[in-house]
Amino acid sequence: MKLTIQHDNKQFHVYNHDIFQLELHLNTSKYGKEWSHIGDYLYNFFVKEDCLDQPISLLEVTNEQYVFLLELYNNLS
Repeated sequence: MKLTIQHDNKQFHVYNHDIFQLELHLNTSKYGKEWSHIGDYLYNFFVKEDCLDQPISLLEVTNEQYVFLLELYNNLS
């Protein structure tokens, strides 16, 4: 499973269980409530794998969101 997170021409890919880990880290961050729609997207993409209502594999975000999510992703252990 692969999710692409994109802003303009910049993008990075999150794979498999890291999608769920990114959602958990986002939820506990300072943006957890403000960006809950992103957390919901990550969660639904992960848990609805191969379902008809799984969100598409491209999540478009603002530059601020992109930078923050990339930093969170790079710091996953």
